[in-house]
This record gives sequence, structure tokens and C-alpha cells, in this order.
Amino acid sequence: MDQTWCPVCPVAVKGELLRCNEATAEQGLSLTIQDWEELQAGRRAALADTGRVEFGLGIVTDLARAVRASPYLRQDNYAETMDHLQDLFYHWKGLCREQASDREVIDALAALFDDPAQGSADYLDGLTGAEILRYIQTGQKPGEGAPDDGD
Repeated sequence: MDQTWCPVCPVAVKGELLRCNEATAEQGLSLTIQDWEELQAGRRAALADTGRVEFGLGIVTDLARAVRASPYLRQDNYAETMDHLQDLFYHWKGLCREQASDREVIDALAALFDDPAQGSADYLDGLTGAEILRYIQTGQKPGEGAPDDGD
């Protein structure tokens, strides 16, 4: 067992997975218990990679609620996409240097996942902290505006 992570009560984990699946059921998206366990392992790795500490079960359910209506999500890539988006969330939180709340980062991630990324989490990997914060603060999408804006 991973000694750096304190296991959460299995009942809480199952309850969170059920809440997550309830939030996405209308879109035909669901995670299995194995998917959830892999997302939690990915979460632990992302937290370790970014030097972050987090209590509770993470942001997967909030993230799932935010992206559930995306036309770019399909059941066959849902768990993998959620894992990538979860990694991006923790990476972006670091890039934003706590200048944005979890909710703001999740909402920005969901919006930018659809446009301009068109469902490509890889596209989102290349965004800078300045681009993310500018979007959060002004709604200006990366690539919009003057090319000599000082970034």
C-alpha cells in the first residue's frame, strides 16, 4: 500500500463514485470502481508531482459535473479523459499560484476543453499560467487578442 496516502473509508469512496455517476448519467457517462481507483491513483501521483496536499476524495466529481455536457466526451474515452483533465487541474493550480479558486480552474478547464481545445486535453497541456489566469479573469481565450500583449 502507498504509505503517502491515507485510505478513505470504502463507503465514502463508493458514495462519491455514485454521486459522480449520477451527475453524468443523463449523458450516458459512467465510471467503474476500477476507473475510480485508477483516477485516485492518478490523483495521488499528480499531487506528488506538483507538491500539493489535498484532503477528501479530490475534484473528480466536480470536474465531471463541469464537463459532462461536452460534445467531445464519449463513454469509450471518458475515464482516460477524466484522468488527463484531473492531471491538468493540478498542473493549472500550480501555474496559477493560488490566484484562482478550485472552482475557477475547473470552470476554465471545462470551457477551454470545448473551445478552443475541441476535446483535446493535449492542447490544454501547452497553456501557460498567464493564459489560464487571463481567461479566468477576463474570458479571453488563448490565442485571442494582440500577439504582443507581453506574455
